[in-house]
Amino acid sequence: MSSDDEVRANWRRIEAWLAANERSLLTTLLPPATPQQIKDAEAAIGVSFPPELLASLAAHDGQEPHAYEMFAGWALLPLVHVVVVWKELVAMAKRLELPAFDEPDHVRTEGPVRPRAWDPLWIPVADDGQGNRLMLDMDPPRGGTLGQVIRFRREANFHSVEAADFGAWLSQVADWFERGELVPDDDDDDDDDEDEDGDTSS
Repeated sequence: MSSDDEVRANWRRIEAWLAANERSLLTTLLPPATPQQIKDAEAAIGVSFPPELLASLAAHDGQEPHAYEMFAGWALLPLVHVVVVWKELVAMAKRLELPAFDEPDHVRTEGPVRPRAWDPLWIPVADDGQGNRLMLDMDPPRGGTLGQVIRFRREANFHSVEAADFGAWLSQVADWFERGELVPDDDDDDDDDEDEDGDTSS
């Protein structure tokens, strides 16, 4: 099965589960991105999107804002917000608030991800409303995978590899749904609910 077929299959699994169990969450998914929207976003960021992300965008251009309850506390960003968030992070890097160079003494990692606060070749694809984001790593170190999903923890200076690529992450989500684990960690969900009352930034 190709990566495109796998992504489409996982979206069908997710949509089928939501239609049967959480129809209100199904409606938070946005329509597909257009080829021009994808082209414009790639040009703005200066990188070609990996095939798994392109296949996902052909199904849904992210979600409505702040729909955190669906993906274990994460909301998928539509392309317009992908670009906005990326530009915000680039601006912070220019002010040296997020140094874009290796700092192994200050940035902890789990898995093959560069020990830096930020990298302009990290594509934001989801956020949790608290400054943490899921990124696609287009600049992995040796041992990493191009397009791997990493968890960006801004305040903690700790980043981890969450999945080999976006298709693998969607497969994890589909598995969670089919096991009845809409939010795998109930404690995290409770914390998110409390924090969202005071922080709804993207």
